Amino acid sequence: MLFMRRSNMETKEAMNSEIQYRDPNSAAKVMCFLMVLGFLGILTITIAFIAKQTRPIGEIPHYSFNLSKVNGTCGLVIRGNFIAEVIPDGPAAIQGSDINRGDTIVNVNGVPVRNMSHSRIVSLIKEYPEYVFFELRENDEPFEEL
Repeated sequence: MLFMRRSNMETKEAMNSEIQYRDPNSAAKVMCFLMVLGFLGILTITIAFIAKQTRPIGEIPHYSFNLSKVNGTCGLVIRGNFIAEVIPDGPAAIQGSDINRGDTIVNVNGVPVRNMSHSRIVSLIKEYPEYVFFELRENDEPFEEL
């Protein structure tokens, strides 16, 4: 573990080649220092920026994932833009995704589906034969069939 300290307010911690910033204003200083070490051949640098997810109070959480299809299917039953059923032993169930009955489909393959017809949503899901990228909104209430 490596600690670099400039003052009591700025402490960065490096563990397993990952630096966590406790003071985001000091990121530029640390990056300059690391780039100099990299230029001198002392350090190999891999940079990844991870956005901290924040949401307003009361907003329903969204989640996204890639789902690999098996024989062209995701293992989901969709009604409108809702997940009506996760088929047991289907790709969605097997791959351990957090899809739940009643979740709302927000995006399919990066395309927003709000106010889109069911048939258009299904065509977006079928667009790529091997995988589909979903963004879903969790349902806080029990899903009821109409």
